[in-house]
Amino acid sequence: MNRNFRIFIQSLIILFFILSSGNFSFAQKDGKVKISKRITWVDGKQYYLHTVKKGETLQALSKAYNVLPKDIVIENPSAMDGVKPDQVLKIPMVEDKENFIYHTVEKGQTLYSISKKYQVEINDLIKLNPSVEDGLKVDMILKIAKKKEGKGKEKDTQSDVINKEKSKVSDKDGVVYHTVEKGQGINAILKKYHITIDDLYEANPELKSRGLRKDEKLIIPKTKKKNENKSEKIVTDKDKKKEETDKKKEETDKKKEETEKRRIELDEKRRIELDEMKKEEADKEKIKEVVNEKKQVTESIKTDTITTPVVVKDLSGKEEKLAPPDVKPCGTFDYKSNAVPFKIAFLAPFYINLNLGYTLKAGRKKDEEPPIHPKSIKFLEFYQGFLLALDSLKSAGFNAEILTYDTNKDSARLVAFADKKEFSELDLIIGPFFSTSLKQFSFFSAKKGVPLISPLSQSADFLNNNPYAFQVNATNTTQIDVAADFFSNSKDKNFIVVNTGREDEVAFINHFKAKIYEYVDVKFKSDPARFKEIIYKEVGFNGLREALDKDLDNIIFIPSIRESFLVAVLNKLNAISEKNNITVLGFPSWASEDNIEQDYLFNLQYTYFTSLNVSYASDTVKKFVQKYREYFSSEPTKYSFQGYDIGLYFGSALMKYGRSFPNCIEADTTINKIGTQTEFNFKRTKESCGFENVKTYIIQFDKEYNINNVTPGK
Repeated sequence: MNRNFRIFIQSLIILFFILSSGNFSFAQKDGKVKISKRITWVDGKQYYLHTVKKGETLQALSKAYNVLPKDIVIENPSAMDGVKPDQVLKIPMVEDKENFIYHTVEKGQTLYSISKKYQVEINDLIKLNPSVEDGLKVDMILKIAKKKEGKGKEKDTQSDVINKEKSKVSDKDGVVYHTVEKGQGINAILKKYHITIDDLYEANPELKSRGLRKDEKLIIPKTKKKNENKSEKIVTDKDKKKEETDKKKEETDKKKEETEKRRIELDEKRRIELDEMKKEEADKEKIKEVVNEKKQVTESIKTDTITTPVVVKDLSGKEEKLAPPDVKPCGTFDYKSNAVPFKIAFLAPFYINLNLGYTLKAGRKKDEEPPIHPKSIKFLEFYQGFLLALDSLKSAGFNAEILTYDTNKDSARLVAFADKKEFSELDLIIGPFFSTSLKQFSFFSAKKGVPLISPLSQSADFLNNNPYAFQVNATNTTQIDVAADFFSNSKDKNFIVVNTGREDEVAFINHFKAKIYEYVDVKFKSDPARFKEIIYKEVGFNGLREALDKDLDNIIFIPSIRESFLVAVLNKLNAISEKNNITVLGFPSWASEDNIEQDYLFNLQYTYFTSLNVSYASDTVKKFVQKYREYFSSEPTKYSFQGYDIGLYFGSALMKYGRSFPNCIEADTTINKIGTQTEFNFKRTKESCGFENVKTYIIQFDKEYNINNVTPGK
């Protein structure tokens, strides 16, 4: 079963587990399990054949065999309804971890460098770690097959070879063996066996180049007879000098070790102090949160009240005037007394019928992998993250009914759904995912007063005349505003924009130009902005080079995503980057283009603006990644992170304010707005319209091969 198909099936199984329990609980009562001795092979894979005994549960079986419950259900679909006595289950055997190395990706590492380090092919890395196709991330754990030599024999290290060769030498050859202990120096070994350093080096020549190693086996030659030791007196002085040198080196190494030990102890002490400080701050924040919550309840704050009628258009273009929304005072919703589960609709193009139809296709060969529509993968990954978010809220008593609809990017399906009775009973809608569908569906959301969330689109047209609509990703216009403000922080800048003549790029150029002039005029009234627009078709690269100023910081904005054009321009700019201070401003997609050299991006101090930024050093991110791996046996992508953040934020908003949360969200200070990769800062675009998340990150590459978050205030 291929990875994509597993993602699809696992999502349906996880959905079943969640929806089958009102509070999203997965726990079952455990029974004692005896590991089966019956083993079988199916399609080249080993399985245990386990006969279920009375009292055994799916959870108990998963623990006993060290697999996840979903892994058992995938192989035994009938177990989805629970296991029964005498039922025979096919349980996958855990892979032998001794055959693999697990590598944690460090900053600056690439697939090429990792493949060279472990002497494996890049294609083999990708096969074992399919998620790397979306790009390497710091702290990502890669599974790497150990290098083999011959049939199943692991290749010996150089140290292993030396020790094996030494083991072949017997006591008859005039030698004894010594195993190096921790902290032991050469001088101590010489004194112990009464031999010279030349004797030791002659028997162990590798020591000359690298020194001693802990647990290393040394050949110790037996001391010569008295009548053979005459020549030793000739080199005694030389030996003493070497001994003194070795002793000094040993003392120096010991001091270094003690210094390092003190440094580690000091770091640990500082870490403990820092943890205590963070705990104190967290306690203060918790107290502050409780105070704020009580204040909101007692004062019954009303925020963001809309007084004018809302005018909306249906799919035919016909206008309809709606009464101002019924605004309930913020802080009056009591979730604990709300016994009815929230109703959440999830609208995404899963292409379920297509996928399930192919898996059941008659005539498919035995070994043929069941296909899955590639366009549905990112939506499934988003959905998986969303489900984990709701599962995380279960400890607070969150209870919801999820209505999942496969839209297939079909407007007719959306209209049919909006006409159903349950639509008006919804508390939240996630989707649709495409901008065209959003604009059409926004009419129904506004008419029924149901909050509508746009998860991925950057088009904000659907926000017009819908006070219940939310745009999660900032528009390009908003992001350009932030970038222009960031770069106008100094008057010593030479702004250059590259115009390729494409209509979709001209709008970005004009907005960037207007904002640069505006911000520079406000900050440095006596010194106007230096701004040059290059019509590339007319002047080419020579015109761009002539626009550079060697005495200033050159900020070059290239609003293009055409790979062929970018490769040519960045290549030429990189060639002159040493003689000019250049910073190139562009789009996030550049970093993932195969044909754009990563070195060029660092040399040109490539900078981009984005609504998404993952820090793998964050404890929140680490916990989510661990949980995602546990449930889905794969690495989360940016869509998984996005689904999790949206589910957690809007689920918390529902618990706090109920369906009326759009009236309170902008002024709220209690809900956590910082997710795994998205920070929420919603602003209503104008009265009677929806909200846009204006949070924008500025990410910059530097010449030291670092990727930095340079967002002001972060």
